[in-house]
Amino acid sequence: KLKEIEDQILEILSGEGNILENETAIVTLNQSKVTSDDIKAKQAVAEKTEIEIDNVRKGYTSVAYSTQVLFFCIACLENIEPVYSYSLVWFINLFVASIKNSETASDVPTRLDNLYNHFIYSLYKNICRSLLEKDKLLFSFVLTIRILQGKNELDDAEWLFFLTGGVSLDNPHKNPAQDWLAPKLWNEICLLDAIPAFRGLREHVDRCPHQWRTLYDSTDPQEEPLPDTWDKLTGLKRLCVLRCVRPDKVVLGVQKFVISEMGEKFVRPPPFDLQACYDESSCIQPLVFVLAPGSDPMASVLEAAEAIGREVEPISLGQGQGPVAEALIARACKVHGDGSWVVLQNCHLAESFMPRFEEICDKLGDPRPHENFRLWCTTCPSPIFPTAVLQNSIKMAIEPPKGLRANLVGSYSSAPLANDGYLESNAKPEKFRKLCYSLCIFHAVLQERRLYGPLGWNIPYGFNESDM
Repeated sequence: KLKEIEDQILEILSGEGNILENETAIVTLNQSKVTSDDIKAKQAVAEKTEIEIDNVRKGYTSVAYSTQVLFFCIACLENIEPVYSYSLVWFINLFVASIKNSETASDVPTRLDNLYNHFIYSLYKNICRSLLEKDKLLFSFVLTIRILQGKNELDDAEWLFFLTGGVSLDNPHKNPAQDWLAPKLWNEICLLDAIPAFRGLREHVDRCPHQWRTLYDSTDPQEEPLPDTWDKLTGLKRLCVLRCVRPDKVVLGVQKFVISEMGEKFVRPPPFDLQACYDESSCIQPLVFVLAPGSDPMASVLEAAEAIGREVEPISLGQGQGPVAEALIARACKVHGDGSWVVLQNCHLAESFMPRFEEICDKLGDPRPHENFRLWCTTCPSPIFPTAVLQNSIKMAIEPPKGLRANLVGSYSSAPLANDGYLESNAKPEKFRKLCYSLCIFHAVLQERRLYGPLGWNIPYGFNESDM
């Protein structure tokens, strides 16, 4: 607007005649002054608003720093298994979902706490869903460590010692308890004594080995108090001592450490929920099952499809099956089709098809397929599965549950026991519930005894989850 007025003034000035006698020129000049004052006032308001926005943005700096620590934590999971790969876009979408779903608050600090707590548990649940059982506690531990490092509440020397146990070429100090304390453990105690927080540990063990023998002989050393003033050690410091005396109980010590720092829910992964995974998915986002030996998610997929009236077209990949799978996907994702589900089984066995499969997944949104279409894949941990597909997919780790508790939870979380009203559907519901519980316990015991090899009354049989 101001530019238009300036052009008008220049046009008037370039004309002939006395400008003071030109009424249009006087009106234009007055209008330019009013407009200029109005723009200056609005500019002042805009500058003030920009300062306020900047101040509010700075208030969220702490949660931004904390979340970037979490992203680099999950980025390193790919070093454990190649299928543990997550993209920044996926991470940002998860954070945006937490912004929408977390509890609101009128003051910024409370709001930030609510947002951060909601996001970190949401991240834990989503990551655990795609991890094999053997790696879930490791993830919880690394997550806890990274958070403490981000808050500068962790000593790097202690963390390095816990990981490596230190390196000692020659130990000049004599082992005071050679009858029960192994030379390797004594060397580690001497190395730990060099860290400031543990000054005097070697001398105390040398002077009072009998007090440490009590810890060594305990069946639950992670729960035992440490001798004398060493009992004041907490967190990672306590784990370092446990590593030196009873390294076989470090895993239990790590579990206790995570509970004390993060809460028990961070060592109790939620049971697998296929429906929740489907609800989060879209027609352009593959769903990938990461399989462990003895696991087969096909029954769960068929059951979920039947519940919502979808047709399933499974194909087991192998030699010559690539073109067949591609044709299935092309037919199922047609906009005017019925939007059926395609299940590509054993992707880790079709190395030659994986580059083409990556191209197919990359072009799923062009054109956008039928909204009911879903592409399911199963694969064992393998480096041949396309990283780009892994990063942008919904990953689910499927393996037989470990432990009686996990087996029971798994049985009661799957059909038919999980169906509403199933346990009350019998004419004698109380006895029926007891019968179901007994069967689940028996099944859980058989599952756990697989550690000792196949069992059977007639022939050895490897009982698995589907036998329930």
